[in-house]
Formats: sequence, C-alpha cells, structure tokens
Amino acid sequence: MLVIDEAHILRNPETTYATLARLLRNLSTHVALLTATPIHLDNQDLFHLLRFVDQFTFNDPHAFNDMLNANEPLV
Repeated sequence: MLVIDEAHILRNPETTYATLARLLRNLSTHVALLTATPIHLDNQDLFHLLRFVDQFTFNDPHAFNDMLNANEPLV
C-alpha cells in the first residue's frame, strides 16, 4: 500500500514529486492520499488527484467535467 502525505502537491502532474509518486503508484496495489491542508482545487486539479488514485475511471478530463456537471444539482 502506498500512502502519500501532503497529497495536494500531486495536483500538478508535471512536478518531480508527482513523477516519483506515479512510479511508486505503479508498484502498489492500493493507494491513500492524505492532507491536512485546506485546499481549493479547480476541476483540473481534482481530476489529476482522482486520476492518480484510479487512472481507469478517471481517464478523460472531458468526461470528468460531464460527471461534475451532471452532479451539480446534488452538490
């Protein structure tokens, strides 16, 4: 199991931290992202974090935006 603290840093997939995290993710069966920092994410940042956890479900940013729009009345 891979546990990443300060996971909000992963929202930018171009960083060295995110690259290292992806390499470790490929070696792990399970992943947990932790952060105690209040974060204000835009949809793209949230997509990158969710994609890190589940790259198969969250593989298309346009489909993700469609999911968010469909759920907007519930949020």
